[in-house]
Amino acid sequence: MPAVTLVAVMIANFGLQAGCSRTAWAFARDKGLPASRFLENVSPRTQVPLRAVILSVIIQSLLGLINISSTAAFNAFITPGVLGVLKRLRGEPIPYGPFSLRKWRNPINAVAILYTFFTSFFLFWPAMMGPTATTMNCGVVFFSVFWWFVEGRKSFVGPNIEGKLNQLAVKRQE
Repeated sequence: MPAVTLVAVMIANFGLQAGCSRTAWAFARDKGLPASRFLENVSPRTQVPLRAVILSVIIQSLLGLINISSTAAFNAFITPGVLGVLKRLRGEPIPYGPFSLRKWRNPINAVAILYTFFTSFFLFWPAMMGPTATTMNCGVVFFSVFWWFVEGRKSFVGPNIEGKLNQLAVKRQE
C-alpha cells in the first residue's frame, strides 16, 4: 500500500512542478522576480524555460529539506501565497485573457477569498504550542515588505497579456 501512495505522490508532483515552473517563468517575464532577465530565458533548443524549471526544482527540494528540520521555517515560506488576493480585494481591475468564468467568477472568487482568509489566520501561528522567538513565523512578512520597497514596487507591473484587450473582447463576444 505505501507503494501506491508513493506512486500517486510522484505523479502529482509532475503537475505541481509544471505549474510551479510556469508560474516562475510568467512572473520573471513580467519582471516580478529577482533576476527576471535570467529566469525569463526560454531554451531555443527545447522551447522550455529551463532556468525557471531548475529554480522550481531547487526551491521544492530545499523546502522539503527545511520541513524535515523545522516546520516553523517551512511555514514561513508557504504563507506569501495567501497575500495574492490583495489586488482583487483593493478593487484594482484585472484584465482577462481568452478564458473567463463569466457568471461563476464572483461566486468562485468569494469562496476562494473566504477559504484564504480562514487558512491565513492559521498560517501565521507557530506550528507548536509555546513558541519562542526562533519558532515564531514572521520572517515571510519582513522579507515580503523588504523586497517590495527595494525592488518590487519599481519593477512589477502585473500580468503581461499577449494580444490587445480589444481582440480579447471580440473573442469573448464570439
